[in-house]
Parts: sequence; structure tokens; C-alpha cells
Amino acid sequence: MNSGPAAQPVPLGHGARAWRRSWLLGFVGRVGDRVEQAERDAHEEAGAETTVTGRGAAVVLADRRAVVERNYRLAYPRCRNGGPTTMAGDGYGSGWVAGSRADIGGRRIGRAAAGAIGV
Repeated sequence: MNSGPAAQPVPLGHGARAWRRSWLLGFVGRVGDRVEQAERDAHEEAGAETTVTGRGAAVVLADRRAVVERNYRLAYPRCRNGGPTTMAGDGYGSGWVAGSRADIGGRRIGRAAAGAIGV
């Protein structure tokens, strides 16, 4: 992430750690909102579709979510919420804007794959 919080100039009068932490929180919040909206859109679109096995596409999406959650818990068994931390408000806003511009693959999802070379 070349444009991440470490690459952002910290405004005068703000602690770098607090500002960057706030930036990251804003970025993650916005990207998370966008991913959740993409998931809702995919569920709506897949509601009536069925797969080659006859299962509904929505069921396949739900199964995928369960697999991701299980793998996350296996990879990070001791993950927990941290304690209180210091934030800087304008860092959050800058991170939110960057999260709005972040490439989460939305333009590529559902796009027809490129043809094979020589075809």
C-alpha cells in the first residue's frame, strides 16, 4: 500500500502515531462498508440463481463466509479487541477518503475474463 498512513504527511500539531492510527481506522471503516455493500449486492443478484449442482448461489456465498470465518479463527486463535487508544479526528477523515478510492476489485468482479493468448 504505497499510499498508506506512513506515506501521508502528518498535520502540524498532531502526534504521528495517533494521526496514522486514525487514518487507518477511517480507511478500514470505509473499505469495510464498501465490501459489505458489494456482498449485499451479490446476495441480491444471486438470490434467484442456481449453480450446476442445483444449490442456490446464496447458499454457496453463505458457505464461503463460514469457511473464511473458520480459517480466520484457525489462523488467529488469540485475536481480541485491544485497549483504549489515542486518535486524531482529521486522520480518520483522510483515511475515509482514501478508503473510498481504494481498489477492492469491484470493477473486475463479474467482468468477462480475457481470452486466451492466440485465440
